[in-house]
Amino acid sequence: SGARSSLLLSQPLHASPLPTTCRQGCGLLRASLLLFSQPPPPLNLAAMQRLLLLIAATAAVATEVTPVQKVIQLLAGMAEKGEKEMKEEQVNYAKFSQFCEQTLIDKSRSINEATDKMEVLEADIQSSISEAERLTNEIAGHTADIEAAKAEKANATSIRETERADFSETLKDYT
Repeated sequence: SGARSSLLLSQPLHASPLPTTCRQGCGLLRASLLLFSQPPPPLNLAAMQRLLLLIAATAAVATEVTPVQKVIQLLAGMAEKGEKEMKEEQVNYAKFSQFCEQTLIDKSRSINEATDKMEVLEADIQSSISEAERLTNEIAGHTADIEAAKAEKANATSIRETERADFSETLKDYT
């Protein structure tokens, strides 16, 4: 049986219908296929050990990743990561866009309210200015009236004092 496995391993690889990306791996795979395609010989301990060794070597070679496969895996991983990040970015952009639109609406409303309030306050200011001018004119008129009244009082007081002095003189003459 050892001669048969060495015979299988020594055959050229190009005779196999399997792909030849890895000569060693394909040779082991071809050898295991040829080994299992023939009726099994009676098993002894040495044959079982060789069979297990052959299966383990085939599995080890078959699980190795070639550099091209590794690049393809990396590119696939990058594509998945890029798609995931793109979806996250779209969600974040939608949230930000909605925030901007709502902020724009709120600010426009606040500007319109403030503009209306400014117009009302400017009208109130103009009304207060005209009221202050009217009251200033009234105060000036009343101040003039007070000054005139003080002058009349002083004049009347001096006339009364003169008349009292005259009356006191006249009263002295009668007494």
